[in-house]
Amino acid sequence: MILAYVLYNVAYAALAFPAGILADRTRPRWVLVGGYIVFGLVCAGMLYTILARFRINLIRLTRLEPPRREGSRLRASAATMRR
Repeated sequence: MILAYVLYNVAYAALAFPAGILADRTRPRWVLVGGYIVFGLVCAGMLYTILARFRINLIRLTRLEPPRREGSRLRASAATMRR
């Protein structure tokens, strides 16, 4: 996880100067919105990896099966009702 933060800071430092030049040549608002979009995608990616890791560890710790689809649950309950 620390590597992701290091890479984020390196990318920020490497792109700050070119983004400033681009903002001087074009509309600064476009560059700002583009930066917000990239930042949002990076945050969403980090959140996805954290949640995926948490779900995998939770399944391993509790030894539960992943959630099934609703249709298979209905079939299983119908099969138990026949007995």
